[in-house]
Amino acid sequence: MKRTFIIFKARGAEYGIDLKKVVSIERNSKVTTLPQVPDYMVGIVSIRGKVIPVIDSNYLLFQKHLHGDEEPRYILLEVQGSTIALMVESTNEILEIEDSLIKPVEMMNANYLIEGVALKGDRIISIMDSGEIITTIIDIKYIQKELPFSEERQSVI
Repeated sequence: MKRTFIIFKARGAEYGIDLKKVVSIERNSKVTTLPQVPDYMVGIVSIRGKVIPVIDSNYLLFQKHLHGDEEPRYILLEVQGSTIALMVESTNEILEIEDSLIKPVEMMNANYLIEGVALKGDRIISIMDSGEIITTIIDIKYIQKELPFSEERQSVI
């Protein structure tokens, strides 16, 4: 069976996220920083009238913040009823990959965010587990509940 992935880059490597979990890909818009949030959270953005937490993909993967000359992109993910904007260096393609080509990572201390790796020609694409991304973001429900312009609070204003 084939699955379709959005491919993005982080620190020179390629990563895939299952297209079924992707709401949209957005260009950079103004990020509002918030005090006392986890290190992986850049801040919040307003996209189509919805306030969404922005998560730094480089920090999730490497514990180093995204720094780049180009404007980052946001991959909006909907997983387990939560929407997040995963900030990435760039998105460069949509790719179909056979399930049989995705192999589990069997190394010591393998990153639990990685479901497996796919070999496509001479390329190695790490397939991210979008469910684990949300699970890793332990404060997501609290963050969404406490956002200054959450949907519930917008209706009051």
